[in-house]
Amino acid sequence: MIKYSFLFGILLTFLTSSLSIYSNDIKGCQDCGTKCGTHLTFTSEGREYLQRTIEWRDDEPAVGHRNVISPSGKFKIHFDTTGVHAPPMLDKNQNNIPDYVDSVCYYFDYVFDIYINELGFRSPYPDRGGRGSDHYDVYLYDIGNSDDDTSVSDYSYGGTYGITYWANSDYISSTPFSTNYTYIIIDNDFAATDSIRPKGGKTVQAFRYPGIPSMKVTVAHEFFHAIQFMYGASHPGLTVMEMNAVAMEFVFFPEVKDYLQYVRGLFKNPSIYPFGIDDAFTGYGHSIFNKYLIEKFGIGIMRLMWEKVSEGNEVYTAIDLSLKDYGSSMRDAWCEFLEWAYHTGNRSIEGKYFSNAEELPEVEPFSNIFFSPPSNSTSGVMAPLEFRMLRFYFPASGDITDDTLDIMMANLDINSATRQLSVSKNYFWRVADNEITNSNKLDRINYWIDSEIDPNFICSNLIVKPGGRTVDISYAYPNPFRKNIDIYMLFPAPEKSELYSKLLLVVYNSEMHQIYADNLQVTVNNQNKVLVWDKIPSEIASGVYIFGIHDGDNVTIGKFVVIND
Repeated sequence: MIKYSFLFGILLTFLTSSLSIYSNDIKGCQDCGTKCGTHLTFTSEGREYLQRTIEWRDDEPAVGHRNVISPSGKFKIHFDTTGVHAPPMLDKNQNNIPDYVDSVCYYFDYVFDIYINELGFRSPYPDRGGRGSDHYDVYLYDIGNSDDDTSVSDYSYGGTYGITYWANSDYISSTPFSTNYTYIIIDNDFAATDSIRPKGGKTVQAFRYPGIPSMKVTVAHEFFHAIQFMYGASHPGLTVMEMNAVAMEFVFFPEVKDYLQYVRGLFKNPSIYPFGIDDAFTGYGHSIFNKYLIEKFGIGIMRLMWEKVSEGNEVYTAIDLSLKDYGSSMRDAWCEFLEWAYHTGNRSIEGKYFSNAEELPEVEPFSNIFFSPPSNSTSGVMAPLEFRMLRFYFPASGDITDDTLDIMMANLDINSATRQLSVSKNYFWRVADNEITNSNKLDRINYWIDSEIDPNFICSNLIVKPGGRTVDISYAYPNPFRKNIDIYMLFPAPEKSELYSKLLLVVYNSEMHQIYADNLQVTVNNQNKVLVWDKIPSEIASGVYIFGIHDGDNVTIGKFVVIND
């Protein structure tokens, strides 16, 4: 077991990536696809969990029947050759090194070369002789799969990708923030059979992209944590450290879209994950803000930010100072991000905003307000650096869709985020069908709006969409539905069905066994009158499926294909 001081225990929570305690009650669990979790936080329970679930020997994981040096000579990979922690022992090239270990060596060398030699980040190698040599040490350990017996006292929920650690001997300096050499633990196989088993909850697959894809994004993620700790562990810092590390996954390996599960959770309800609160899962989702920073200003802003941290600036201030060097600011960027975040999925505009905007999920409304004359209003509060969307509907009739007003808002209170203060900011919006005091007419529709917001702390973006005639379709889409990419399935609403009515959707597998049935609301997507299926069972397998939509005595029947990439 590791023996560490209270300070060391707190700092470990910064260093841990993807080590999670899983529970169906954890915020966002419904939104994180086949993996649900939250990082260890600054609690005794979290630190005890860390000690219980990994076996330690002399301040390092108790694996290492064998080790190999990567081709660059920079990394030493420790692994067992038998037992639960052993990686797959297949050796197709017969070089006496398991192919999985060869791949680990390759990808660590690969990300090192880009991070250090091309992008100019500080190097965690050599590590001053830590663990017996100057090599950077990597341990392969079965951290992805849960234990089989949930009744044991040290039960591990599973689902861990990787962990970046340091021992007391790795300490470098505490000026201005603590800096440390580190070592990394990653899963020994990222197997498709590894599971997350919450006590009393539903067992789910641990890795959305099993095998090498999950391994290589974990290498990019964890080694960036190692780099961050060469600059300093700012507090607060957990949200931004994780935001950065997840962003590096898609910078290095854009074909592995593991990050989308976290963006989906964020965009489903941004108010749960205000950026100004120091929390790992919040950082995972806000990798989309990091994507905006990189696409807008270039990858160099990442190194500049950590140089600012090394000068003694905590992470939010470091982002702000870096953006000012690029002629912007955290306030300006956070406001512009609203526009980028809105124009995703079916709201994407070709050639604008995110380079892959069409495959990103859409921000969902925090509030839906259905207008009734003469006026309607909504009010609320937002936490530091929170963003959210409000939607006003102006009812139409027949097959004409409602006019809508979407309001994207953000809290700009960087100071409270820096100090980790729960200082909320108020907002009030009112729409009316006639001009009222201090109101402005909305563009393209015959309604007026006024607001009470402090422009020093809240910025907003108003998007008006006049209604249009709906189009009846006869097919479901996207078809095929790609489980690891697509967020929801859209089914054709029957021709004479009314908007916002609820119809029964029933889905069968190819053997005509019912796998789903629920009443869904008729809505509009790109003028198509559809039902949106967004509660797709996580266990749905690749194959052909039949659907039926019941509108009274009429049934619309079709089929679609699921591909589990």
